[in-house]
Amino acid sequence: MFKFLINVLPILGLVIGNETPIIGILSQPDYDYGYDTVIAASYVKYLESAGARVLPIWINQTVDYYERVVQYTNGVLFPGGSANFTLPGGYGETARTLYKLAKEANDKNEHYPIWGTCLGFEVLPYAQTGTDAVVTCSVPHGSFTLDFKGDYRNSRLYSPLPLELLDVLTGENVTYNSHHFCLTESGLARRGIASDWHVLSTNTDAAGLKFISSMEHREYPFYGTQFHPEKNNFEFKPDEGFAHSLRSVLVSQYFADFFVSEARKNDHRFPDRSLESRSLIYNYCPKFTGKENDYYYQVYGFEREDYARNNLL
Repeated sequence: MFKFLINVLPILGLVIGNETPIIGILSQPDYDYGYDTVIAASYVKYLESAGARVLPIWINQTVDYYERVVQYTNGVLFPGGSANFTLPGGYGETARTLYKLAKEANDKNEHYPIWGTCLGFEVLPYAQTGTDAVVTCSVPHGSFTLDFKGDYRNSRLYSPLPLELLDVLTGENVTYNSHHFCLTESGLARRGIASDWHVLSTNTDAAGLKFISSMEHREYPFYGTQFHPEKNNFEFKPDEGFAHSLRSVLVSQYFADFFVSEARKNDHRFPDRSLESRSLIYNYCPKFTGKENDYYYQVYGFEREDYARNNLL
């Protein structure tokens, strides 16, 4: 195992650039905890484990605010959860605004990555086109192997994947899924964007529907997985099917390291350190929800007055 770590770390450590990246995580409406919006703490820890810091991104704000978010951060993560994409000012509309701004930054040769997980994965086509591309499927919960496409090695996401982790991803149930909607290759084709996305792996639901489990944009550093890599390391609900073996933890760390390494290629900065420190998620305390056997072990909850008081951008 030690030899394996020695082999993996240099591959992921060759990125030269920003040593202190900040990644924004999009908040989403809260249906369970009594807040206005929430961010699961597992996403924060996931990015921090690879050396990034986190900025909470409020929904239902002005375009000027989101312009500053992109100007001051080095990437954005769209997390999983539950949200109506079409609500004005909500998760979907905000993701669409951030996607447009990230695309504009990349068009100016500013490497600005996006990652989408589960719901955040499903929102990527909506953010690109303004129309939903998901179909109904049946994947209530569980961890699976990945069925890689034949050209998966010709990708940014998987080209550095060590053979040891390839064996884990194809031979062990380490990618956790919990969703009732899926993206399919035919769905991307119906939206006219199939050629924009490189589908890298698929899985099959209980009814035999083949759905996309990971993909990346062919032109921009935009990535997504239907599965939840963060849960292997940071969520512990009993009987949910989260993988917690050492090998599953290394898989999780691979995806975290990859995305943060992409963010390190971006040199956006806050205009001053004081504003930076007042804006980061360290100004908030997560709530322990795991004691109620909840789906999330911890959550960050935000109220509307937090936006007014701490919308410092």
